[in-house]
Amino acid sequence: MGSIYVVDASGIPQAWIVSGTDAINSTNCCFDGPGNKSLYITDSMEGNVQKVERHCVGAKSERS
Repeated sequence: MGSIYVVDASGIPQAWIVSGTDAINSTNCCFDGPGNKSLYITDSMEGNVQKVERHCVGAKSERS
């Protein structure tokens, strides 16, 4: 749907981010950047990466 939903630890939607392009193929996203507050979204149809600055902190991976 060209959107990213930000959910809390219980899976309840807290925010809805609409893609900045006409394409509807948002394929992946991840948090990074200072304070882990930058959300990067890939779009397979447009072939680009979009960046959204968020006020919330993204979840951190539990990888070792």
